[in-house]
Amino acid sequence: MCGLPVITNVSTEIVGEQVCCGTIVDYDDLNAIKEAVTSLRDDPLLCQRLGNNGRRAFLQKYNWGTMEQKLFEIYENLL
Repeated sequence: MCGLPVITNVSTEIVGEQVCCGTIVDYDDLNAIKEAVTSLRDDPLLCQRLGNNGRRAFLQKYNWGTMEQKLFEIYENLL
């Protein structure tokens, strides 16, 4: 949402493949975390691209307006 890339080990299919808005690391691997932070620090274009991808995904797909409509549809189908 804020236009910043993420470093995570959760929702890997969304972050890595669907949206491409960050780097996936194993939280037990300190070297991988260090490399992820360093690569984002040293490559401002990569950082900007990943952040823009995340912002665009939020605006188009993961915002409250969209999620609200999906919830209404689910509730309607349940009734």
